[in-house]
Amino acid sequence: MKSLKIALVCGAAWGAFAAPAAAAPAPPAPKQMSAATAADLAPHAIIRRDTFGVPHITADTDEAAAFALGFAQAEDHAVEMGKLYLIARGDAARWFGKDYADGDFAQKRMANLEGARRALEDTGDGYRRWLHGFVTGVNYYAQLHRAELPAWFPTVTEADLIAFSHEGSSSAAVRPPRAGGGEGNDGSLTDPAGEIGSNALAISGARSTTRAPILLANPHLRWTAQYWEAQITVPGQINFYGSLTVGLAVLRAGFGENIGYAQTNNNVDLVDHYAVPLDPKTPGNYVFKGKSTPFTRQTVRVDVLEPDGQVIPEERAFLATDFGPVVSETATHAIVSRSADTWRFHEGYYDLYFAKDMASFMAVLSRQLIPSSNFTYADGDGNIQYIWNSALPKRPDQTVDYLGVVPGDDDRYFFNGVVPLSEVPRFLNPASGYVMNSNNAPWFATVRERLNPVKYPSYMEQGEPGLRPQQALHMLEAHKGKFSPDDIRKLKYTTHLLITDRVLPELFAAGAKVKAPSADLRNGLRVLESWDKQASARSKGAVLFQAFWGIYERGTKPAFRELWSNDRVIDTPTGLADPAAALAALAQAVVLVRERYGAADVPWGEVNRYRFPGLDLPGHGGPQGFGLYTAQTFDPPGDGPADPAAKQNLAGRTGDAVTPVAGGGDGWVLLVNFTKPVRAQGVLAYGQSSNLDSPHSRDQIKLFADNKLRPIWFTEAEVKANLEREYRPGETARTAASK
Repeated sequence: MKSLKIALVCGAAWGAFAAPAAAAPAPPAPKQMSAATAADLAPHAIIRRDTFGVPHITADTDEAAAFALGFAQAEDHAVEMGKLYLIARGDAARWFGKDYADGDFAQKRMANLEGARRALEDTGDGYRRWLHGFVTGVNYYAQLHRAELPAWFPTVTEADLIAFSHEGSSSAAVRPPRAGGGEGNDGSLTDPAGEIGSNALAISGARSTTRAPILLANPHLRWTAQYWEAQITVPGQINFYGSLTVGLAVLRAGFGENIGYAQTNNNVDLVDHYAVPLDPKTPGNYVFKGKSTPFTRQTVRVDVLEPDGQVIPEERAFLATDFGPVVSETATHAIVSRSADTWRFHEGYYDLYFAKDMASFMAVLSRQLIPSSNFTYADGDGNIQYIWNSALPKRPDQTVDYLGVVPGDDDRYFFNGVVPLSEVPRFLNPASGYVMNSNNAPWFATVRERLNPVKYPSYMEQGEPGLRPQQALHMLEAHKGKFSPDDIRKLKYTTHLLITDRVLPELFAAGAKVKAPSADLRNGLRVLESWDKQASARSKGAVLFQAFWGIYERGTKPAFRELWSNDRVIDTPTGLADPAAALAALAQAVVLVRERYGAADVPWGEVNRYRFPGLDLPGHGGPQGFGLYTAQTFDPPGDGPADPAAKQNLAGRTGDAVTPVAGGGDGWVLLVNFTKPVRAQGVLAYGQSSNLDSPHSRDQIKLFADNKLRPIWFTEAEVKANLEREYRPGETARTAASK
């Protein structure tokens, strides 16, 4: 059957308005939270900060380790954490103004905090202890530093942590579906934002110069998400180094003594939208299974801080059915969303702490607590794998386009249960000796081995690989020998624009045929012909190419002469659909770039900068839509003063302590070689701390700008040899020199 094409919006579990079950049995007695206090936990955990500010936590129990993790994260990012928890509660507009009101309404409409409180009853005992330890550490830090924190800083609860991990799902669950359906490749690169997407790859021991697998983790988010690193050691139980984004309580990607894993976003369809008929005879009712039923009506109140300092309550009314919220309406139907459960998302990451080999790792994933994310994995036993991890809802009819709006007059299209992990795409130890993912569909983890999508559910992620994953596959295939860890570092920092290989030959050929080119066109062709096709700091031509392609593809649909083909997976799309239009766009781009920057061949790093207090460095990397593996976003200057500095695009900490970090995309890199013992390198571009008084707010950006990595200290001897300070939470730090 056909359906109106609507783009998927992933979201939260529906539960806030679900009809109560008849004659429900008495609920079990509430599970007890730990009663451990800061005084109980502090003697059982030690924080050792290395010379880059990374906390290496050693604790007697995992609850004490979580306590130290919460305390240490608050030392570096307390204000950001408190704000994120208020957003998840739906209480942000009261403190931060109207810009947060829509989000607050979404959280309160979906009862995000209340749902998180209920979800605590379902979590395992170990994870509840972990959450308790973490919030106890955050609150202990706040107690000791109350005078330094803003008045709005909340007392954090275990439910806040679950609500925060679920906040994006609640917002998405009540968002109207986008018209237009999924995104086919028409050659458009109008949204080549560098922060959208991540990279991960694993190299087998047979393809490694060290004879041990190599893992690369390289996620891309807005820098406001702020990755943060730590190592957690509970002797005999946990020894894991990795990262989280600020506000979370569990390290999500990293490595232990024998295994490591990284995530990249996948497109798991967790939400369906149903067109539910309105009852024409009874206004305010809908028709479901032939029965007229009144909508549930809900009034939500949010307090909003006005510019004059007053806090004014605002109310909005919403409709819901028994099986989901109404997210939009037509003249004849209500569009209702129904979403899969994601409340226990981060409990899955906690359980992964205890995985020691591939079997135990897969046992955790098979519980399907983690509902989405590609996993790229390597271990010291010689295994590498890619798995399209999901808790994909099982749909009853594979002929239906579930990315569209489907009929909702009854429940015949409702999902029921999940597709088992044993039935999702997986590449284990492929003959190619590598697996990779750069947010591409699961069929393209390697070029040489292919999975047949027909053998999997039709509502599983489809689509062709974009230019960034194609760039990765090209680089991996082009390397005929064995990879050293430094080869992978160089590959990670590649700034070649794959798109140039596809379009510049035809552009130059068309230009050569012009009998009397304008001065601007001649200049543009000269710049691009002498350009190295890189977006490195010194590259002269990337700024012009970006301007040229933006003009050309906005006016030419499709932009490419040949669109993507399954027969030429990593060589299409290619060519120029309209060479004459491309030449005209290039001449226009020359004028624009010259007027703004003084010359058409301005170096990329003069226009795109890394800026931190006391540091102003040339940037590298650029839009992922151009096939850049080093995908980087530099924020435009906006309406600042008309001086040369105001014309530059920036990434970094550019303002005072309350100004969000600018930029996005590439920022955290982890490179692990599973030798015995394991060896690792990494970099966190914007540093461990958002406190501008800390040197760790900017002590890694020079490494990042220079395409370098720092050693990651994992063993006891390495940590001791690179110690900056050591302390128990709340205790005055002892420096390495004073011990």
